[in-house]
Amino acid sequence: MNYVVPDNKETKEGWGFLFGLAIKEVAKREEQLKHGILPESKDFMQHAMEATLEGRPLTPYEKQAQVTLLILAGAETTAVTLACLLRFLVLHPQILEKARQEIDNALENALISAPVKFQEALNHLPYFVACAKEALLFSREIPPAGKPIDGHFIPGGTDVVTQAHIVQRDPILYAPDPEVYRPERWLESDEKTKEFEAASFVFGTGPRFCLGKDIALMELYKLVPEVIRNFDIELINEGTYHISGQVTHLDDFIVKLHPRVS
Repeated sequence: MNYVVPDNKETKEGWGFLFGLAIKEVAKREEQLKHGILPESKDFMQHAMEATLEGRPLTPYEKQAQVTLLILAGAETTAVTLACLLRFLVLHPQILEKARQEIDNALENALISAPVKFQEALNHLPYFVACAKEALLFSREIPPAGKPIDGHFIPGGTDVVTQAHIVQRDPILYAPDPEVYRPERWLESDEKTKEFEAASFVFGTGPRFCLGKDIALMELYKLVPEVIRNFDIELINEGTYHISGQVTHLDDFIVKLHPRVS
């Protein structure tokens, strides 16, 4: 398998930061194992330490790549999505208030529980679900014989990654405002919603569809409504949004939560 990764592991953003972190964590675990120190329970990193490929142990470089993938796909993506959704809502007070009103009304009419259940959010919070979808912005291995992609021949065994950030801002599909946070676009018509859903590339597509999709959406649809319902959100610093390669993150987004008075 071929990996193309940044040379600068000391950078504080993007793939370089994640790969640098993976290098440190793999080295730390290997040092512990050298002294007979085992984790209390076998975690993902330990599986990577013990994994084999075609009958041989993984090289340090392959272990680092697997751990990088775990950080990005297993945790970082959901955390960033949660933060981005909250940031979009806080920066658009009228949208936040509309979502909060929907949640309050659903509670008053006993349509949702406290805390809200995943299926309840899907069935009874259409505007909030649209807010979440609007906030959502994978790797493939080339077959051994190689494959031409967009006029370029890619050697077999190379990992290739799609750029969902660009796909989800298609200027034709999301016209006239692909760069605007506007949840209402998901509620304009059933036909338009189906078109957006079919074009969504957030969780990949086909046989390599993200296995963690339902868990990620459950976290999103259960946690954020509870934050909106229980707290007033004071914006301290709106921070900045960055995308570096396939890695998205927020810098200095700071809020203060104040319990709402019933």
